Amino acid sequence: MTQLLDPGQLEAVLASRLDEEVQLSLQLIELNGESCESAPPVLFRLGDLYWEKSKRSFFVQNDMKLSEEARRAGANAMRAYQDETVKWYRRIVEQCPSYEKIPKVLYYLGRTLTEMDRAADGAVFFKQLIQNHPESDWAASGWFMIGEFFFNVEADVEQAMRAYERVHAYETTRVYPFAVYKEGWCHI
Repeated sequence: MTQLLDPGQLEAVLASRLDEEVQLSLQLIELNGESCESAPPVLFRLGDLYWEKSKRSFFVQNDMKLSEEARRAGANAMRAYQDETVKWYRRIVEQCPSYEKIPKVLYYLGRTLTEMDRAADGAVFFKQLIQNHPESDWAASGWFMIGEFFFNVEADVEQAMRAYERVHAYETTRVYPFAVYKEGWCHI
């Protein structure tokens, strides 16, 4: 009979696996180089892995059962992992702008910066996404996030409404119903 791991053991196993994946990805880059033909998926994966590590650190930072020092260490680790996430996404944008999945990378970079309380920096990448890749389904998400920037950060409901309305061109995307919902909030 298999014995289940307690939450602490499970967390340790998950953290170890994340660290292994990061190391394997770094080794792949070292072996294969950073050519735009092969590196972008690995660089993107590194960004995702560091984002996952940042989320785990977020929970440490907010675990009130831990000491203040442990929570502070969690907060510092979270910021460091977030910076790593941005570094890897940015590397793709800067080195491989014609990468076939660049619209997704631009969206993730913008969203990451927004979640780091750097919404103005994130908006730059959403704008780049919608200007350079308007045919992409990711453009709908970019317009939605521009709307969120104006609604939540700038408190400019007219600009937010215009951005949410631009999502109507992408009615089949999953973000469309949310844009319609947020349009309603602009009228309140």
